[in-house]
Amino acid sequence: MVRQRIETPGEDGHPLCPRCGCRVAPLRYGRPGLDLVRRAEAGELVLGGCVIGDARWSCTWCNARYVTPPEPGATWTGGTRSVLNAVVAPPGGAPTDELLVITSDDPWSLELRLRDGHVWSAEAPDLFTALQDIRRRTDPLGLRLCMNAARRDTYRCSPDDPLTGHLVAFLTPGHPPTRTAWLFAQAPVGQIATVQEQEAHYTEWLTTFP
Repeated sequence: MVRQRIETPGEDGHPLCPRCGCRVAPLRYGRPGLDLVRRAEAGELVLGGCVIGDARWSCTWCNARYVTPPEPGATWTGGTRSVLNAVVAPPGGAPTDELLVITSDDPWSLELRLRDGHVWSAEAPDLFTALQDIRRRTDPLGLRLCMNAARRDTYRCSPDDPLTGHLVAFLTPGHPPTRTAWLFAQAPVGQIATVQEQEAHYTEWLTTFP
């Protein structure tokens, strides 16, 4: 998708982005069709990816996000937060519902918060990599994050593509990927692996892919 710097307000007349001075437009979450992609290229809306957050507006250039359109004279104060449910399975115990918080999108920042007070945070160019960073610290503790991004047979899609930036692909050695899914959707604990096991499966897939 081709983006262009637009320094004039849209038809709604909302003020320009206080962060970079470009147009602010409505956010559309989910997997878009061709019509929405064309409208995004024209600066009529912004594609928000598959992680649904509190923000409903975004800058068409720098991707700064807003819950409500910026007011005249507003200053940039940072990104909005998204709180997700994360099922965490401890060693030998029953899975519990914990919190996974997206604290920033420039760059992407994550926090895993357990009800016992433990917190792990990470910052990376994309959410999959940030989650892997957290998992590298929780894996030795025997904690398993029951979500698609932590399955042995998944790996990130292209993080730079607005259509696939928050998706993972299911990988079968010897075959091209045929299915994708939201990386934070819940997955069975029996399918969850360590980062090392996931990377090993990805390497195996690369070596057997035609």
